[in-house]
Amino acid sequence: MITYGWGLDNEDHLHRYGNYDVEDKDGPEPIYGTPAYKKYVKEIVAQHPEQIPSELKKMPQADMSTLDDFPEQAAYSFLRNCKPAT
Repeated sequence: MITYGWGLDNEDHLHRYGNYDVEDKDGPEPIYGTPAYKKYVKEIVAQHPEQIPSELKKMPQADMSTLDDFPEQAAYSFLRNCKPAT
């Protein structure tokens, strides 16, 4: 939501960034949980594949030399420094 609010990479509403590069190589079914829970998660992922990505890239660094021209980059610093790690 923070990148959307700041106008960063939000035209297609895809989730792109996390605290670090990560790829879900196991697929949409959780390793742990009851059969009912696993079924529920698989259904949610199938309904919203663009909102539950199989990989995330590490959040970019704000380019401080261009921050005056592109202040929306401040969102990257906020996410990295002010938001609890996920």
